[in-house]
Amino acid sequence: MSVRRSSMVVMASSMLVYLISFANQLLIAKKFGTGVRLDAYFAATNIPLAVSNIIGACFTYAVVPSLVRNCLEKENRKSLLSGFLLSLLCVSVGFLIIGLSVPSLGGQYWEQFGSYAREAKLSGAIAWATAGVFCLTALSDALYNATGKFQFPVLAYLPSYILTALACLTFGGEYGGVALALATLLGYLVMWPKRLSDQISEVRDRPDFEYAKSTLKQVPTMLLAVSSLYAFPVVDSILGPAAGEGVVSILGMSARLVSTLGVIIALGPFGVAIPALSELSRDGKPEEFITRSLRYLRVAMTVLALITGWLVALRTPIIQLLFERGRFTPQSTAQLSDLMKFTIPGAFFMICSMLLVRLLAADGRLSTAAKTGLLGVLVYAVGFAGLSRYGESGIGLANGLAWLIYFVAIFTLFVRPHRAFFSMLDNIRFGTKLLGAFLISFGLSFLSAQLVPMQSLISPILGLFLSVLGFGLYAKLSGLQEFEVVARPLLSRLRSLRKTPSNSQ
Repeated sequence: MSVRRSSMVVMASSMLVYLISFANQLLIAKKFGTGVRLDAYFAATNIPLAVSNIIGACFTYAVVPSLVRNCLEKENRKSLLSGFLLSLLCVSVGFLIIGLSVPSLGGQYWEQFGSYAREAKLSGAIAWATAGVFCLTALSDALYNATGKFQFPVLAYLPSYILTALACLTFGGEYGGVALALATLLGYLVMWPKRLSDQISEVRDRPDFEYAKSTLKQVPTMLLAVSSLYAFPVVDSILGPAAGEGVVSILGMSARLVSTLGVIIALGPFGVAIPALSELSRDGKPEEFITRSLRYLRVAMTVLALITGWLVALRTPIIQLLFERGRFTPQSTAQLSDLMKFTIPGAFFMICSMLLVRLLAADGRLSTAAKTGLLGVLVYAVGFAGLSRYGESGIGLANGLAWLIYFVAIFTLFVRPHRAFFSMLDNIRFGTKLLGAFLISFGLSFLSAQLVPMQSLISPILGLFLSVLGFGLYAKLSGLQEFEVVARPLLSRLRSLRKTPSNSQ
């Protein structure tokens, strides 16, 4: 299967998972609103969730290229993975111990959640146990990806989202965050019989601990390389409660919505290209590597620019339509809208940064990404502390600026060794035209919001339709191949939708 077709298949799978994940957020918002109870749940689970994401990123960004580079022969791979698996079992036990210790730690921190303190402690304990299970899940996903199997690792997260939705509907009112955290853990575990049947043969060999040892030695470098991508929720958990009731809830919803979009782009279709890019780097073809890498990056940025413009312009009617029911009040809508007018553009730079770190890993330069260290997190923490006095808008601005600064730093590090194959003027020209694509999407979507009532489904659909048409014309005028690659399937899809009613008649 070609890279393009594989990307489309993975994109479809990712979209399915995203829709279920998004439905979860709607159910949670309706059930709990943005009060102290949801604050307690997000505050308890944000840190173990960030740890899980960082572990997953270490495997996805580092281990997959490493397997492609070092494990060409299957028999060799089996012994290397056996040692790695046994090492990870020890790490998983460590997370389980942390989880069991959570209820007895940080007494003063939990007290700020009042009657929901015990619920928060139990949710946190289960979330840390989930992080331990996720260590092994991440290794399994890395092995699937390294052997060219990309669809199952995406679909394997469906049970977790489905069980969480069911838990929210049935037990959410009585057990709150505990039910949600336990459902997430069970969702990971339920897929392990399938994983074992597929992969047990890959680790049945005498363990080679040298590979595990050499890889685990790189853990500090890996952590520094990916921590800024996933550690923002840690800042939310630490500084959020002091910013006011409901702030952690709003931040948690926003982070989960934009991070899921990041998974669709960075870990979905784009991930299909990583093994091939790793091979180009390994085979000493820097010009072809940088050319293909920038082409993939530009296509992803084009898609993101369209989505970003549409979401920024129509965020309020979309939030009203989807979220404003049950305990999610108009005040909650205003809070989330104020936050996301900056976090949505921030998500653009976040996802682009994810892609760049993956490209650095494919090029065998993950240590280069580590040079940025905790830059993004530190900028966000300082901005959060200084701008939170201005409410959700101030916090959102801190988020957007942090991602912009981090993106500029990581992009500079990526292109520096490839200056001979890199045209700065060409990329400035692309950036200017990309800004034009964003403004077209934003302007036409904003126009649709003025033409129809705010709480109408017509407004987002009309905005999306106008954005695609406007971008299609702009793509032809721009002469950019990346724009045409994005515009062609979008326009063909619109034509097929337009023909469907007439055919049915």
